Amino acid sequence: MFKKISIQLALLFTAFVVLLLLLNGAIFLTADIRSVQQSNDGRLLHEGQHILTDLEGMPPDLWSSAISPRSRDRARILDAQGHIVYSSELLAPVLFVDDGIPFHDQDIQGEEYRILTAPIVQAGRPDGFFQIADRTAMDITDLPNRIGRFLYVSALISLLTFFIGLYFAKRSLRPAEETMQRLEQFTQDASHELRTPLTILGSSIDLALKTQNYREGLVSAKDDLKRLSSLTERLLELARIEKLALIKRRVDLSNLVGNSLEQFHLLAEEKDISLKSSLIPGVTVLGDDALLHHLVGNLLSNAIKYTPKNGAVTVTLTKQSFRISDTGIGISQEDIPHIFDRFYRADHSRGSEGYGLGLALVKRIADMHYWHITVESKEGSGTQFTVAFHAEKTKEKKSAA
Repeated sequence: MFKKISIQLALLFTAFVVLLLLLNGAIFLTADIRSVQQSNDGRLLHEGQHILTDLEGMPPDLWSSAISPRSRDRARILDAQGHIVYSSELLAPVLFVDDGIPFHDQDIQGEEYRILTAPIVQAGRPDGFFQIADRTAMDITDLPNRIGRFLYVSALISLLTFFIGLYFAKRSLRPAEETMQRLEQFTQDASHELRTPLTILGSSIDLALKTQNYREGLVSAKDDLKRLSSLTERLLELARIEKLALIKRRVDLSNLVGNSLEQFHLLAEEKDISLKSSLIPGVTVLGDDALLHHLVGNLLSNAIKYTPKNGAVTVTLTKQSFRISDTGIGISQEDIPHIFDRFYRADHSRGSEGYGLGLALVKRIADMHYWHITVESKEGSGTQFTVAFHAEKTKEKKSAA
């Protein structure tokens, strides 16, 4: 949908630019025509002025001799009363009008001519009139080439405009597209995962009504509702993180991990799990402390959940990475490539609580911080998750560059 909208916006932008190009071409063509006409007027005026200079120094009976051979077939001389003294065949049928306007356009023998009329001044008074004509039509022999060049350049500009418009349209629509994708993903996730617990909830209620054992049915329904509520909260949590804008600042990761260890210490004791740690003090990272607390908490929770009684969970923090390893049930090699996928759960964990969203959250938070998370595991021998901070440093260097 957004691809189609991007193309439509780019086409509209291109159409607007093409319209501007055509308008610009029309303006420049008009300016060229006007420039040619001004040039013709200047040439005609210069030619006429040169002849007038000779005429004003001659007696009227010699006026015709002052016209040069190249101008004789386009010239005419009249006396003060407007009677023709000399006329070329071209101007013979043209009526003389003394209105004080130097230039007139006249159709002569089916062609447009520009006629210059100027007074012949003798002893400070008008003693006659001189006229000279020239064609006003533009030289159109080069017009096809000019139009071809204009269309070629316009096509290149239009093509470039389309791709530039498409790029900026896609860039502008990207946030809306990502929001729509998140909404579609959330809808799919919710419809996929809520269907089963809702069915189970309905079955519990139906069973209670059928057997009239309402207490047992209500207890079962309440348990189903708790699981449904937990799943809904996880889905909303994932959706919030997807659209969250990071609030980055320097976070004391040593302190954050230490606090998380204290929170999970009691849970580890209840399962007789040894919770060990090796934390370098003063490790700071650039990140969102709320999301980082979520990342550490999810990894710790998973490690304790899948580690059997009398097992061990070890947390290690250095300036380069954060690592959690356990002696739990491990993950098969077939499952490792998919453990960060939403709703994916390895076969051995299907009987336990969980919805396959925890590690998806962890991966998303790591990606948002430009960190790299990896997992090493062997079925039956435990699992180790490592979050490397080097990607963050690389990103900062690129930004500085």
